[in-house]
Amino acid sequence: MARKPRIEYENAFYHVICRGNNRQKIYLDKEDYKTFLKYLKETKDRFFLKIYGYTLMDNHFHQLIETPEGNLSISMQSLLTRYARYFNKRHKKVGHLFQGRYKAIICQKNGYFMELVRYIHLNPIRAKIVKDPAEWTWSGYRSLLGLDRDGLVETGGVLSYFGNTVKTARENFVRFMSEGKGIKHCEEYYKVADGRILGDERFIEKIKMKMSESVRQSNRAFLGNISFDKLARDICNELKIKDIKRKVKERKISFARQVFSYISRKYLHKRVKDIANFLSQELSAISQGIRRFEVTLKKDKSKKKFTDAFLKKLSTEK
Repeated sequence: MARKPRIEYENAFYHVICRGNNRQKIYLDKEDYKTFLKYLKETKDRFFLKIYGYTLMDNHFHQLIETPEGNLSISMQSLLTRYARYFNKRHKKVGHLFQGRYKAIICQKNGYFMELVRYIHLNPIRAKIVKDPAEWTWSGYRSLLGLDRDGLVETGGVLSYFGNTVKTARENFVRFMSEGKGIKHCEEYYKVADGRILGDERFIEKIKMKMSESVRQSNRAFLGNISFDKLARDICNELKIKDIKRKVKERKISFARQVFSYISRKYLHKRVKDIANFLSQELSAISQGIRRFEVTLKKDKSKKKFTDAFLKKLSTEK
C-alpha cells in the first residue's frame, strides 16, 4: 500500500514522533542527547522552524513544531539523516537507526496547543523516570521555566498562553503542568483522522482541501542538487541577460535575482547565507526579498507564469 504524502503548507503545526528501529535506543549517553539537540538547533535555524516543545526519551522523541515555510519533510530528513550517520559512526553500528517514517500529525493549534505542550513535556513522568518534569534535562520544559537557555524553544510563544507577564505566565504554566501529572497515555493524540490530522471537523475538512495542493507541491518540492552557477546561467538564458550579479538597477536583473533567490531557498533548500554570498548581497536583503517575491507571485500573473514555467523546465531536466 502506497504511503500517504505529507501534508505541508506554510505555518502548519505538527506533533512529530520518531522511534528507534525495533524499539532500540537512539541515545546511549549524554553525548548523544547533546549532539541531537545541537543538530536540532542547527536544523531549526536553517529551515526557520518554530519549536514549542520537545522531549527526548531513550528510544524515541516528541517535538511540537510549526513550519513558517511549509518545509517539514526536508528539515526532518536533514536532521534524522545527519544524526543517524553520527550515531552509527560513533557507536560503530550499521543499518537503520529509526523505525521507518517518523509520525507527523498535523494539529489544530487553537484548542490543542496547551494540551500538547503539557502532554509532550510530561513524557518522563508517565515513564516513571522522574517525579517532576524539571528534573529531566532532555526536554524543553526547563527552558520554559528559564532554567536553561538552549535557544530551541519559542518560550514567548508558549508562555503567552498563560499570562501577560513572564512571572505570571510561568506560575500558571507550572500549575497547569502539575494538574496534568495524572494524565496517562492519550491514544486520541495518535489515532487521528486520516492518520495525520488532529482537530475538529471543520479543521479536518480544511486540511483535506489542502491535500491535493500539497501533493502537487511535493512533486516539485526538491529539484535535486543544482549548482548556483547552473541555476544563474539558466535564468540568464531565459531572460536574455548576461550576468545576474551585475550591480545595476535594471528591472530584468532585479527580477532574475528574485527568481534565483526564491528557487534556491524554496526548491533547492539552500541556506540564505549561501545565496547572499553568491549574489554578493546582505543576508537580510535576501531573506526579505524572498518574502516580498512570494507576495508578488500571488499578485503578478506574468511573473508567476514565468516562474512556474521555469520551475517546470528545471523539473523536466532533472
